[in-house]
Amino acid sequence: MLGYQAVSWWVAQTGKRQPAGIYKVRLRGSLNEIELDALMDTGNSLREPVSGRPVSVVEEESLRRLLGIKIPEKLKAIPYHSIGRSNGIMEGYEVPEMIIKGREENIRWQKVIVGISKDKVSVNGRYQMILHPDLLSEAFKTGQK
Repeated sequence: MLGYQAVSWWVAQTGKRQPAGIYKVRLRGSLNEIELDALMDTGNSLREPVSGRPVSVVEEESLRRLLGIKIPEKLKAIPYHSIGRSNGIMEGYEVPEMIIKGREENIRWQKVIVGISKDKVSVNGRYQMILHPDLLSEAFKTGQK
C-alpha cells in the first residue's frame, strides 16, 4: 500500500512539472506584467547589434498584453536569418524586467530585449516565447546582470 501511494504521489508531481526546456517567464512592463511559457532554444543566437545583448523572441499576440512596451524610443532593429529567409529585420523592444522561474531559484534580468514574431513560435501552442540560452547561463548571469 505504501509503495502504491509513493508511486501515485510521484506521478502526480511529475504531471505538474513543465516539460524539459520549458520555463515560466514573467515579463514586467511599466504598466502591467504577463506570464508566458518559454522554450529555451540553444539554437537561438540572436543579439541586438548595438549592445550585443541576447534577444528572446515573443509572439506578437502575447506581447500585446504587456502595455506600454511598444514605444518608439525602445524600438530595436534586430537582424536575423531563418529557414526560408536568408536576411530579415525583426522588430524588438526593451522590456524593463524578465523573471525566469527556474527549477531551484528564479533568475531576474533588467532591461531585456525581446524580438517580436508575427507568427506563432510553437506549432502546438505549448509556448509563446523562445528564450535565448545566455539568459539561463550562469557565466552570463554573473557577468552581465
